[in-house]
Amino acid sequence: MALSSKAQLLTSLRGSNYAGIYNIYYNPAEIVDSRYSFDMNLISISSSFTNDFGTLSRDYLFDKGFLKFNVKDDINPYLTFAQDNKMRSGVSNSSVFGPSFMFTLGKKRQHSFALFSKANVYSNVNGVSGEFATLVNDDFKNDALTGKPITLTNLTTTTVGWGEIGATYGHVLLNRNKNFLKGAISVKYVRGYASAYINSKSLSLQLTDPINGKANVIGDLSIGHSTNFDPVSGDFQNKIA
Repeated sequence: MALSSKAQLLTSLRGSNYAGIYNIYYNPAEIVDSRYSFDMNLISISSSFTNDFGTLSRDYLFDKGFLKFNVKDDINPYLTFAQDNKMRSGVSNSSVFGPSFMFTLGKKRQHSFALFSKANVYSNVNGVSGEFATLVNDDFKNDALTGKPITLTNLTTTTVGWGEIGATYGHVLLNRNKNFLKGAISVKYVRGYASAYINSKSLSLQLTDPINGKANVIGDLSIGHSTNFDPVSGDFQNKIA
């Protein structure tokens, strides 16, 4: 099973007449004429990860047989990384959906209202090779890559976290014979939590001591982060970045 997906968050629910409040993040107008008169979410979590430098075997999640779900304790034996110097990328997106609800009014459910809340963390990395991903996964303790030059070009990594609360109103605009049109509008209050980045135009490294995880590194590196986050200590202050 590849660590790659074209899916968006909650894709299996989006666009469905029975998705209820979850449609609010995909297309606010979808809550109009919903099959639910009332729908509420207390808390739910959705996450996705897409990349083109590594794969995860299905055996990590399932035993042999039909849908015998069994997550193993150690993930490393089931990971495989591309062994080349081609520059690759990855994206992760995680959301926590907080208390939210929607309801419809009218004999034909012409009016819909919703209140929602959500916290998000988005990260992406570009310009990494499969060999570099292997080193990082092995904590730079890999005998096979010892002494082999690894070069990264135009390395960029970014992580940002933010929260949002909002409200939506939707209405059936046209319902005549075979013609049906609905619309909605959402307003949000968005607050940033923290952000950080690491960039490099050219970075070369060579593993010299696989026992202690030491390597020679040559190149340029720029690091930045929001003032409410300390990447060294990991301390985070809950204030606007």
